[in-house]
Amino acid sequence: MFILDILYPKHCFVCKKLGNYICNNCKQKLVVVNTDICFYCDKSSYLGLTHPGCKRKNGVDGCIFIYKYNNLLKTIIKTLKYKLVRDGFDRLMSISLLFARTKIVSLIKALNLSPTLSPIPLHKYRLNQRGFNQSEIIGSYISKHLRLDSKEFLIRSKKTKIQAMLNSKEFRYKNLRGAFKMKLNMNIIGKNIILIDDVVTTGSTVKEAASVLKRNKALNVFVFALAKG
Repeated sequence: MFILDILYPKHCFVCKKLGNYICNNCKQKLVVVNTDICFYCDKSSYLGLTHPGCKRKNGVDGCIFIYKYNNLLKTIIKTLKYKLVRDGFDRLMSISLLFARTKIVSLIKALNLSPTLSPIPLHKYRLNQRGFNQSEIIGSYISKHLRLDSKEFLIRSKKTKIQAMLNSKEFRYKNLRGAFKMKLNMNIIGKNIILIDDVVTTGSTVKEAASVLKRNKALNVFVFALAKG
């Protein structure tokens, strides 16, 4: 590792300063979401729970977001995902862990939950291209440090276009329809599940995933994402 650091020194994804993938100066510019919101109406909500009037059949029951998806964080996450800098997630997650722990533990205690984390899956084609699933890395990090169970309940059965390349909610919704299926021999009846993703913008991905889980009798489905666009 020492030799690699000499040959390929780490530099900040944003300002290019040597030393770390996210320097301390850029870390201070990450904007934390201080007010939890309802997934559907974006208005203030206790612990990010979906308002009773916003509830949807087979919908999302609550959401946890850490950061606002500003240009700085967009640069960081796109570099991690599309330039294949897997170990950069360690730096981002170490910065984010305290916020994640506080919000997830608050939800668990308030609702007396025993949730299982479940990362949003990638299609096998994109997984082979990238070599990793960023949602799985995030989920594994949280599972390890919060001692929560983690399991992949879903598979990505449809090769979809990259959501970030689609510029309307309608296109993103159509792109994700039928994208997920349950893995074989999965019993989730009565389970509380926290879906893990890196970024939620229109919410089309997690809505579709939550719908599949709910149709298979999951009790509650919550969403955790590092950023809200």
